[in-house]
Amino acid sequence: MSEHPGPDPLFVRKIAHRALSTVLPAVTADTYANLLAALPNAAIALFDNNLRLVLFRGRALAEVGLQPDMLEGRLLGEVLPARAMSILERLCQRALKGKSKWLMLGCWSRIYEIHLTPLSARSTPFGMAVWLDVTQRELTRQVLEQQRNALDETQAHARKLAGRLLTVQDTERRRIARDLHDDIGQRLIGLASELAHLKRGRPPAAPDWAALVGGLADQARQLCRDLRTITHELHPAVLEYFALPAAVASLCESFSEQTALQIELTVDEAAAAIAPKGAACLYRVLQEGLRNIVRHAGVANAQVRLQRDPDYVTLTISDNGCGFKPGARKRNRGLGIVSMQERIKLLGGRFRLQSSAATGTEIVASVPGLKRES
Repeated sequence: MSEHPGPDPLFVRKIAHRALSTVLPAVTADTYANLLAALPNAAIALFDNNLRLVLFRGRALAEVGLQPDMLEGRLLGEVLPARAMSILERLCQRALKGKSKWLMLGCWSRIYEIHLTPLSARSTPFGMAVWLDVTQRELTRQVLEQQRNALDETQAHARKLAGRLLTVQDTERRRIARDLHDDIGQRLIGLASELAHLKRGRPPAAPDWAALVGGLADQARQLCRDLRTITHELHPAVLEYFALPAAVASLCESFSEQTALQIELTVDEAAAAIAPKGAACLYRVLQEGLRNIVRHAGVANAQVRLQRDPDYVTLTISDNGCGFKPGARKRNRGLGIVSMQERIKLLGGRFRLQSSAATGTEIVASVPGLKRES
């Protein structure tokens, strides 16, 4: 049995011209075909009921090394990968039966938009396929969609972060107000009362006036120290005069004096290469971390390590106390931990908290350091 010779090329070309003129009556078929041939991402093809390409014009497949003269006369199944052919074959058969279809087809690591249209002449069914290589368009769309999703997530996180920080600030203000009122305020009232007794000349309960005046002076000095501690928490002025390593050492020393917590300190002097905001952030984390150890850990010793690697300055605070389960306390965890996390995130840093009853608690906070000069 001899092979069917296929349709006459001139006859097929006339069909294509007639079809194109019907679709775009204002443009001649020759002009449209020439336009398709010139476009780097478009092509037009006619196929018969055997799914043989009887006409192919355009450069939509040139990116994968398929030129028009390599395609005409070949079966679609000889050209397309098996998976792509299994998708396209069904729709081409529908086009041959008179149903227009379009699809997005991925093959050869490219993305094509294909429009299938039925044609018929002299009772011979043909299908016309317009191919558009939309790889770059789709990749751009995907990138834009990813960027839009990332932006939405960033905005949502920023709103959540703003709410958390407001809560942290309000809680911190209430704590400071309570400390000033319940502690400093009451002690000032007591001191003022005793000074008023002296002014009125009433004899004190103790006959030793020198001891009484000395005790009042000690109270005043302690009040000054406590007020200095509060103002230091509000604004760590030490960072205005000293680099972060010296400020960390000073804070650990003063904290040990005030609380009897013994702190083992390891400091890398290279950690001084850090922006002021980063230094203030790690200093605040250290303040909160040491306070948490005194309040909750139930130990007399802690370890603080400040170090520098090529990209980050890292502060590590650890103890071997009672620990806690971060997951179990997620709902009601202290705002101090939230404050630490959000401060670090704002600077593009990293925060890690590990805690268990067996090993105690470790906080690792890192912020970007200043680039070292090469």
